[in-house]
Amino acid sequence: LLLIFGFLGAFCYYAAGNPQVKKVEKIGAMLAVIGALILYLYFAVPPVPQDKEYHNFADKRCLCCKVPNTLDVASNIPFVLVGLVSLALQATGWLLIED
Repeated sequence: LLLIFGFLGAFCYYAAGNPQVKKVEKIGAMLAVIGALILYLYFAVPPVPQDKEYHNFADKRCLCCKVPNTLDVASNIPFVLVGLVSLALQATGWLLIED
């Protein structure tokens, strides 16, 4: 594992200082390092114990379609709408993210 981090770190160091390396390759190297770090932490760190009462939400009503905690679930709808609007704007070119 340390060998993998060493190679990835060396490539990132090389790519950052070399103007001939394309921007896409630099981003790919950074993503590879971040991904390897996340995988390492996933397997190296033990899970955090959680209280069994954590999912004991205050609102237990089933208001619609027999969905438990309906209002807790429905509170996520604005986030979905904002995400869909931003994707539509990106697809049409109104919200263009450029280099």
